[in-house]
Amino acid sequence: MTRPGFSFRPGGFGKIAQTLAIGAAGGGVLTLLNVPASWLCGSMVAVSFASLTGVSGPIPRWLRAIAFLLLGVSMGASVTPDIVENVSKWPVSIAALILIQPVVIGLVWLYLHRIVGWTSSTALFSAIPGALSYVVAVADQSDADMQKVTVAQSIRVFILVISLPAIVTLIGSGGDAGGGLPLKAASGLDQAAIQLAAGSVGAALFFWLRVPAGILLGAFAGSAVLHGMGIAEGRLPSYFLVPGLVIMGSVIGGRFVGATFSSVAAVLRPATIAFAIAMAVNTVLAFGIAEMLNAPFAKTLLAFAPGGLDAMTVLAFALALDPAFVAAHHTSRFLMMIVVLPILARRMLKKGPGA
Repeated sequence: MTRPGFSFRPGGFGKIAQTLAIGAAGGGVLTLLNVPASWLCGSMVAVSFASLTGVSGPIPRWLRAIAFLLLGVSMGASVTPDIVENVSKWPVSIAALILIQPVVIGLVWLYLHRIVGWTSSTALFSAIPGALSYVVAVADQSDADMQKVTVAQSIRVFILVISLPAIVTLIGSGGDAGGGLPLKAASGLDQAAIQLAAGSVGAALFFWLRVPAGILLGAFAGSAVLHGMGIAEGRLPSYFLVPGLVIMGSVIGGRFVGATFSSVAAVLRPATIAFAIAMAVNTVLAFGIAEMLNAPFAKTLLAFAPGGLDAMTVLAFALALDPAFVAAHHTSRFLMMIVVLPILARRMLKKGPGA
C-alpha cells in the first residue's frame, strides 16, 4: 500500500471552490429540511450529480487530509466511559464480521458473474466491501473492467450514505437521527486548539505508521485520549465541523468524476441488486450481534454495512452512533481485505481474461 501524496495545484482552486460551493449548497438545503446527517448527505448528492455533468471536480488529497483531521478530532468527543467499558465485547462482533465476509463476497460474485455475466475478475472486485482505493489499485493489474468496478463501488457507497440515515430514523435505535450536528460543541477556542493539537499529533503518527485512514483515525485517537482523561470537553465548533462534513460529502460525490449518466445507468441495476444482497446478509448478522451484545441495532448495522472505513465512520459520528465501535469494525475488515485481496487477484490473473 503506497503512502498518499499531497501535491498542491493552485490552478485547480477555482474548480475546487466550485465543487465545495455545490456541496455546501446541497448540505444547506437538507439542513433546512431537517434531514439526518444533512451536511454529509446533501453535499454528497449535490456533488455526485455535478460530477456526472462535468461541473465539479475531485477533491485533492491535501484538502481531504484537512477534513479528516477536523472530523477525527470532533469524533473524539464521542468517547465516553460507557464506551470504554464495552470495548471488551467488540472482539465477538469483529470476529463475526470477518467470518461472514467470504459469504458476502461469494454471493455477490455469483450474482454478478453467473447471472449478470460480468467477467470473474470484474465481479470479484465489484463485490469487495469498502477499501475502494485499494480495490481499484489491485483491480487495475487484472483484466477487470475498471469503469464497471469503480462505478459499482461508488454506487454502493452512495446508496449507503443516502439510505442509512433514513433507516436509522425508522429503527429509532440509539443515536440521534435528527437534523443538525451531533454532540455539544466545545466552549472557547482554547478547547478547540488543545483538541486540534492532540489530533494533529495522532494523525501524523497514524499516517507515518501507514494505518488505514490514518489521518482520520489518528486525529480521532488523539482527541479521544483528551476526552477520556477529562482534559477536553465537547466537539469542535460548527465552523470547523461543517466544512469537514461538506468536504467529506464532496469526496464521496467526487468519485463519479469522469463517469457519465449513461455509464452509471448501465451499471445501476446490477450494482443495486449486488448491494442489496450484501446488505441483506450483513443486516441479519448485525441484528443477531445487537441482540447478543444488547447493543443498539442501528450501531451494529453501521458497523456491518458494506461501506468504506472513512465514510461509515464519519456517518456514524454524524448520526451520534458510537464512531469508535464502527471504526474498529471497518478497520478490521479493511485489514482483512489487504491480506485476502492480493491472493484472490492472483488467482484471477492466472485464469486470464473472461474467466
